[in-house]
Amino acid sequence: MNIPEKFDEFWWEDENGDKLEHDMKCAEVKKNARFYVVRRACEYVTQVDEYCYHPKNAFVKLLCGNKALRKIISRGKIKTFKPIFRGCTSYGSEFSGKCIVAMVNSGEYSLSDAIHVYNNACERCMNVLLFKYLDGKEGYPEYSEEWMKCGTVCDYCRGTDNNIL
Repeated sequence: MNIPEKFDEFWWEDENGDKLEHDMKCAEVKKNARFYVVRRACEYVTQVDEYCYHPKNAFVKLLCGNKALRKIISRGKIKTFKPIFRGCTSYGSEFSGKCIVAMVNSGEYSLSDAIHVYNNACERCMNVLLFKYLDGKEGYPEYSEEWMKCGTVCDYCRGTDNNIL
């Protein structure tokens, strides 16, 4: 097997699907570029789908904009899923990967739980996770001066101190 040392995360391809040589630091696009491909191994995706009646007729869609009418019109109709939001973030930095692995190795989290916790942490909590699981080499401790000054809040730290919303 010939596995590369570093994997490309994004690149340009021509209409035949061949990769184009390109300096990814430069925003200049080649003239024969047809496709932009993004392939990230460490990505955390959140998608919200609406489960309800989704009419195809434009006039009925307009009527369904009113909650009361939607309730009446949709009665007895088949409900379907329709994506209404998709958010994506990557956690492929050097420290995030090391932190997630350390969280799993600690025995406190499964891999999926560690990824979930890390990606839902605000900057404040992410730094606490880095400090705790990377043996104080990165981040800062909970309730430290830096922690108190940080202006972010998430479900993990909300209400843990009077100064936090």
